[in-house]
Amino acid sequence: MQSADTLYLEFEAQRETLEERWSLPWYSDRQKEPLWSGPAVKVASGLAGEVLDGLIERLLDHTSFALQGIALYLIAERERSGFRAQVCRSLDHPSLHVRALGAVAIGQLRDAEGMERLLDSKDSEHPEVKKAIVDTLRSSGDTRSIPLLARWVGRIGEDDELRRKACEALGGIGDAAAMPVLARVIEDDTASQEVRGGAACAVGQIGGPDAQRLLLRGLRSGSAKTVGIVTDALMARHDPRLPARLIAMIADKASGGRPAALSALVRTGDAQVLSSVTDGLTDEDPKLRAVACGLLVELEGRNAATRLVAHLADQDAEVRTAALAAYGRSTEQDFSATEGDLDAAVARATEHAAKRHESEASEGA
Repeated sequence: MQSADTLYLEFEAQRETLEERWSLPWYSDRQKEPLWSGPAVKVASGLAGEVLDGLIERLLDHTSFALQGIALYLIAERERSGFRAQVCRSLDHPSLHVRALGAVAIGQLRDAEGMERLLDSKDSEHPEVKKAIVDTLRSSGDTRSIPLLARWVGRIGEDDELRRKACEALGGIGDAAAMPVLARVIEDDTASQEVRGGAACAVGQIGGPDAQRLLLRGLRSGSAKTVGIVTDALMARHDPRLPARLIAMIADKASGGRPAALSALVRTGDAQVLSSVTDGLTDEDPKLRAVACGLLVELEGRNAATRLVAHLADQDAEVRTAALAAYGRSTEQDFSATEGDLDAAVARATEHAAKRHESEASEGA
């Protein structure tokens, strides 16, 4: 096995290459040959005791952010508690990579002073560092982190992945104090689907009567995106009444959320899905008929083509457009309306259906 001195000299000799190829360990899959799976790092991880500590100390003293980053990685991986002070100081380093690895090391060492520093993190910190901080706070389960996490979850313009991670952290901590900000995010149409879904899942994880009421409120919102997000959260909670609730929403003629509820019902896989979609095809609400056309293809694939032909002549343009797209998917043909000429596209699809029917009839004769 290589000695600590040899490894240090090898890292130092590769400094420029390491800095050029640098990525944080949790992003190593994005590189063809990630440095974290390289032989030098693997050998260093196999060192122990004073030999390992000596290598870490020398790497920490180097001016290269890459060598300091490797030292912090080794501290976290091998839980070298003797470096608590250096780990805390790494949070002030000019390199975001060093600060991010320092945040991870604080979590692995369960360092009280370091945790206090993380709880005081600024909104102006780099998103990659904040993600590392969030992961550490999530692992700690410390309820004192709720205000910081809630602020980042609700901060408009914040990195989406960071907001999603913060939602997961709040769900993992499981304290109802996080419910108000999660509720706002679920209902925020300007937030990404990823963030809103994370918020809904977090509410489901927290659980309790308030969580159930919040999710049901989202289910009744009428917004297709909100209903879909909340449905996923309720499915994750294994809510046995979810299909019945959705069916009741579809049956409520006064509800504007019927199309969203029908789409959500399909995702539950309930036994009444096909009959509900079939009923939707002839419903008086054109929006429901349009949604049902698309869902029929999801359920029946190629077999949906024959049933969709009748809807190509629907009196509502939205339904004809949906039926045209669904028929094209079911037959694997392109009937796109050129220059917005829906009637011509429908005529081509109808002609295709007639020829298809003749072909099937002759084959069966």
